[in-house]
Order: sequence, then C-alpha cells, then structure tokens
Amino acid sequence: EDHMDVYYGKYASTPESLGVDSTAHSIYLTQPGNSTVSVIDLNTPKATTPIDVGNGPVGVALDPSTRTAYVTNSLSDSVSVIDTNTGEVTASVPVGSHPSGVAVDTVTHRVFVGNTYSSEVSVIDSATSAVTGAIPVEHPWSLAVDPAAHRLYVSSMAQGSIAVIDTASGKVASTMEIGEAPLRIALDRSSNTLYAINRNDGTLSVIDPTNGGVSATLKVGDWPQALTVDPDVHRVFVTNELSDTVTVIDTTTQRVIATKPVEHRPTGLDVDPVSHTAYVAHEGSDTVEVIAP
Repeated sequence: EDHMDVYYGKYASTPESLGVDSTAHSIYLTQPGNSTVSVIDLNTPKATTPIDVGNGPVGVALDPSTRTAYVTNSLSDSVSVIDTNTGEVTASVPVGSHPSGVAVDTVTHRVFVGNTYSSEVSVIDSATSAVTGAIPVEHPWSLAVDPAAHRLYVSSMAQGSIAVIDTASGKVASTMEIGEAPLRIALDRSSNTLYAINRNDGTLSVIDPTNGGVSATLKVGDWPQALTVDPDVHRVFVTNELSDTVTVIDTTTQRVIATKPVEHRPTGLDVDPVSHTAYVAHEGSDTVEVIAP
C-alpha cells in the first residue's frame, strides 16, 4: 500500500512545477514568485542555492542522458537551459509568447515548448540551444512526447482538444476533440494510453491516442493541477489544488484506488521511475511531500 509522509519542509517559494532527475537523485522546482529554480538533493536531503532563471518560470523538463533541465519562463518568453552537473544556466532561448508546457524527446534530444499566447509549439535543437521551427497549435498548454512513435501530444484547454503532431515532419497529424478542458496531459507509453486532467469539472479523461476515443472519465478532486504516470507499477497520480488531495489511479483497471490528504494547495508533481516514489510540491505551504511505494 502506498503511504505518504511530510518531507523536506519549506525549501521552495511558491513552487509551480516539479521534475525528478532519477540519475542524479534530485528534484527541480520552478518558483515563479521569485524567478528561480530550487534543486533538492534527495540523498541529503538539502536544497542547493536557487538558480536564477527568467521571469515567471512555470514548466520544467529534464533530459537525464544529457544532464540538462529546460525551464519555461512565462513572463520573459524564454527557455532557460540548465546544466544539471554544475547548476549553471548555459543558455536562454527566446521562444513564443507565454511559454508554459515543455517536453523532451529523449531519443532525438529535441525540446518542445508550448507558447500559449502565440498559439505555437517551438522546437529547440538541444545541441545548439536554437529554435529550429514553430508548429501552429491553438493555445497550447501541456505536452507529452512519445519518442518511439514520433508523436507529440499537445493539450489546448481553451479549445477542449489535444493536437497530435508528427515529430518527424513537424506537422499536426490530427486533433482529438476531448470536449472538456484538458489542462495537463501525460502518456503511459507501456499501454499507449493518454491521460488528461480537466480542471473545470475535476475529472481525469482516459484516452486512446490512436483514435482519440475517451474510454473512461474518472472523478478526481477540485481544481486538478498536475498529473504523472508511473507505468512500471501501473499508477497515475493527480494533485487536486483546492481539495488538498492526491488521487491515485490503478491503470490496469482505470479506477481510483486512493485519495490522499496532503498539505495546502498541491501543485507540482512527478515520479521517480527508478524508486517509484512520487513527489508533490505545495504552493500553499511551500513544502514538498513524498508518496512512497
């Protein structure tokens, strides 16, 4: 049975998103309140000196094989590239207007950034830290990449849809009309299942990405904010910001198996695919909690 303990305390300031670096056994927290990224060494556990990035950092994605983190700065229209070996910002890449979601193709090492206000997805070549293209998508917010299938999924909360992009051609292959307001999405590559949290009605959509069909709609909590998939143990975790809970779903049955009370206003969420430990950041209490396997 999964269990939860309060973890590292007030190491963050208004954390927004959270990314786990399983190789270095550390956590990266974006903090839009003071335009920094906090890094917590899970071995200690202690926070290092915050890393200064652009204004309003929201999204974070990691490429463990290149030891790089990518942070979207929503108020300065840029992406900060961080060398996770040194904690130094090696580049600031100009992108579109109000970048939010970010995802890394760990095979091609291309980085995809959803620019919500300019309705485009920027493509960054990680070798040069330069933008190589822009793909039109209406009000993109969250991204999930499938390197093996050469597919990128992009949610549009305003449109109630998810765009499917062929990453080889850089073109939109199809658009799945979900009918809800998909804030964030996550892909279970082991079962080829896409999950989308719908903020307005507090639900989770279970989607077949091959045809866009919604096979199930599960009630989670109030104002779901983030989700993550741990395919090896068949779990999806969802933070519910206004319920102060985390919902746990069994992906073999697509049923809710637990609703866990947590600290105030859970926002960021990610899972370590090696230890199968999930970490939850809280905007309301500036704390991090752990859901241990």
